[in-house]
Amino acid sequence: MDLSDVLHHIALAARADTRIRIANSPETRQFLELGLSLLREDLLRHTGPVLDGSDKSRLFDAVSRERILARDESLSATMFRRRWNLKNHYTEDLIAYLFRLEPQRARLDEMDATADRLMSTVSFGELVRTLSAAALQQAMTDELSSLVTNDLWVDPVHR
Repeated sequence: MDLSDVLHHIALAARADTRIRIANSPETRQFLELGLSLLREDLLRHTGPVLDGSDKSRLFDAVSRERILARDESLSATMFRRRWNLKNHYTEDLIAYLFRLEPQRARLDEMDATADRLMSTVSFGELVRTLSAAALQQAMTDELSSLVTNDLWVDPVHR
């Protein structure tokens, strides 16, 4: 998948072709995957967003360049700054990466293929139950889904 369509703040000072190359580099993916792993760990330790009287979640505040670099010695602060010159640029791209459509599209294609195989051999009810069970299992076991479906962004007053 071409991440240059997803990452809007990557290497802003670079030429377009360089931005595309940097967006799709293994190091960029590693920075983003490490950010997602930090989010998952932080969610396991907390029961919800930490609010300071405002409606702004502070969960992403803890995802810092220093914590990411501590996880992978092959990455450097210079590599990070070459991609994102401001922390909020990284955070916005991390959120865009989290909500990118490609993983959902792949799961829907897989469900479509399963439905096509089953339609000639099972009843409609059994088809619905099988696909529902598969979707529920995926939501419960996929780490990306757990981050996407978490209620981080729900106003706690209206829960």
